[in-house]
Amino acid sequence: MKLIQQINQKQIQSIKINQQLQESLKILKLTNQEILEYINELVKNNPFLDFEKNKKLNTNQIEFNLNQPSHIENYKNIFKKKNKEISQSSSTKNNNLIENTIEQKKSLRDHLTQQLNIDINSAEDKLIGKMFINTLDGNGYINEEDLKKIYHKFTGFEFNFNKTKIKKVLKKLQKFDPPGIFARNLSECIKIQLKDKKILNKNYEFLLDNLDLIAKNKISVLSKKSKLQENEILKMLEIIKSVNPKPASDYDLVDEIMIIPDIILQINHGIFKITINKSFIPKINFNKSYYNQIKKRKMLRREKEYIKDCSLKGKRIISALNNRLSTLEKVTKEIINYQKKFFLDEKSPLFPLNLKNISQKTGLHTSTISRATANKFIETPKGVFQLKYFFSTGVECGPNSSIISNQMLKDKVVLLIKNEDKNKRLSDERIVFKLKSSGINIARRTVAKYRTLMKIPTSAQRKNINF
Repeated sequence: MKLIQQINQKQIQSIKINQQLQESLKILKLTNQEILEYINELVKNNPFLDFEKNKKLNTNQIEFNLNQPSHIENYKNIFKKKNKEISQSSSTKNNNLIENTIEQKKSLRDHLTQQLNIDINSAEDKLIGKMFINTLDGNGYINEEDLKKIYHKFTGFEFNFNKTKIKKVLKKLQKFDPPGIFARNLSECIKIQLKDKKILNKNYEFLLDNLDLIAKNKISVLSKKSKLQENEILKMLEIIKSVNPKPASDYDLVDEIMIIPDIILQINHGIFKITINKSFIPKINFNKSYYNQIKKRKMLRREKEYIKDCSLKGKRIISALNNRLSTLEKVTKEIINYQKKFFLDEKSPLFPLNLKNISQKTGLHTSTISRATANKFIETPKGVFQLKYFFSTGVECGPNSSIISNQMLKDKVVLLIKNEDKNKRLSDERIVFKLKSSGINIARRTVAKYRTLMKIPTSAQRKNINF
């Protein structure tokens, strides 16, 4: 058997994303608030980036000596004074930005209601779940007094549910995010979180049933009662201390939050004007004069590499930020052009639209468009919308009829149910009739499908549970 060496040529098609493109894609999907935080961090850590207001910074005031031996970490300290000056001179601008920006914590009730609608199908269980959600205290607990009120309400003549049913719903709710939510006390809150981490066992349960001894630091007493070594108990206590005793602390119980739009649409006599909202994003510049001054100094090889790296990163960031603005403007322009009738005519529905439609118009890849529209809001004369709102598949309105977006159909169904007579609920057949009178001719099963997808109960259920 002979072994023969051969050289073969093989052509492989592959895509390599360069660093500039990576940076652009990363920045493109950030929200205004995330961009603000990102820019502040960049200016703080890159000696050649300045807020536009500070581009005339007097670099002669910076004292340094590059002739002395140094390492990269020491070399970075050269720029501390500059960074301090940038921080001081830009503090007024940043403070104004912070003062005018409301910290947008998630609404806890919205977060829990969303999970309730997805994970619980029974209309009766949803009703009980809503009561629990509305009864949560500021820490995310259900106290015993409130629990008694819930029992009293649902076991009374009006509903006649039993306590077992209510407790089962509570157990389901205790599996919701954030872990530990709907606990009745601290001990149960920690148990739920340890169970979520899959580490809860009899030893942890013993410790959590004796929180009074833990509070008094009675480790020896706990050791005797549990027959565990004291060092084992101390390790377990470290894990117990690592969980969140107040699950609601990262959320806001208030449902209303201020949305800062990324784009503003104005319509004047049929003329559309699109403006990218840059009021919360400070502009940064590359300090070329400072870079040229530093570059002339005698430096070690590693220091030169550090300078070069900072320079390249700084230029990439500025380019990526500019690309973000132009891409967002380009994508929004095509979305608005596609949905122009929706904004000009009150009765006009949204047209079916997908990422590919915009890609064909802009020449951008669908993944780029997806990033550009993710978590972005547009303020329009019709209200504030997520850009994603304008993308949806189509629904035929009957033979020889036009096609409307499924999002518009969902909105119309929700609006009809929202405004229905509480004593005479709209059946799916009645909803079909009302939609038909407004020019939308669809089957009853289509209405039932969308109503089910939106977790809206039937007319009979809505009447019984006062939906």
